[in-house]
Amino acid sequence: MSHRVGIIGAGDIAQKTYLPLLSERNDCQIVGIYSRTKDPAIKLAREFQIDHVFDHIDELLERKEIDSVFVCTPTETHAEIATAALHHSKNVLIEKPLTTIYDDDIALLKLAREKSKNFCVAFNNYYREENEWLRRKILGGSLGQVQIINLEWYRALPFPSFGSHQGKDPSGVLMHLGAKLFTVALRLLPKRNSFSVVCQNLKRSNELSTDEDTSLSSIVIDKKVTVNLRLGWGIELPVGSQTNVEVFCENGKVSNADYSGVESDGHKNMINEFLESNDLDQSMHIDLVEDTMTLINALYKSHLTKKAVSGKFC
Repeated sequence: MSHRVGIIGAGDIAQKTYLPLLSERNDCQIVGIYSRTKDPAIKLAREFQIDHVFDHIDELLERKEIDSVFVCTPTETHAEIATAALHHSKNVLIEKPLTTIYDDDIALLKLAREKSKNFCVAFNNYYREENEWLRRKILGGSLGQVQIINLEWYRALPFPSFGSHQGKDPSGVLMHLGAKLFTVALRLLPKRNSFSVVCQNLKRSNELSTDEDTSLSSIVIDKKVTVNLRLGWGIELPVGSQTNVEVFCENGKVSNADYSGVESDGHKNMINEFLESNDLDQSMHIDLVEDTMTLINALYKSHLTKKAVSGKFC
């Protein structure tokens, strides 16, 4: 089947990741591109042989031949664009974070379910080979029940912040790094039901941003599995980024560092599953995304209230 896609946004992630990966596929046609700033879109259309550069986003969404859209725009635009795309019956792959407002996240996921459209939030770390290998090891059952999961992610540089200028929407290290790690950890616990969390966010730097650059959390899932989360950016490191996922089970321990095969950033694997799911009219891990954002929301609430916060997964 030929996949006919539209690209929304002409920034770095579209230029360096999605357009090169989509253009190399024989089963994919990039029908058109839209960006608020038209010149970059025109340049990319020439580079990747895209037929149409749209002046307005509605023009792209109204094209019947486009069945899927890739939303590569700043986070504060995601809710409006994704809502419009779903109402136009498009399959949607959208960059993370989904939004920085929990109610908007839940509303979008509910709409995706109602429209029966594939809705993929681009948690590419979930698709990295070492994390897929780890998941197979755990779910294979030989290690027994998961008891403790340690998650760590440290970066030399922060990610761009899109919500903090408003002074109310979380957009720091917990939102950007924690959500990605939770999609990996929660998949190791497919029968999860409830959680209790304690979180403390810190700001070490003197920058004007109010966002946290360090986050320390403890999560207990179903009163039997402990998840410890340690995050930080703006840190002196010998490499640009260091990620550790360590799982202790009844019959032994396994880590993403034990993997010795081919590695990638996961984007190609993610795009493959997204397009294959479109062929099958299947949705991708919507419950996992909702559970991840529910956990992130509870952690921010715990930090603000300085109390433990409990809740249920969907």
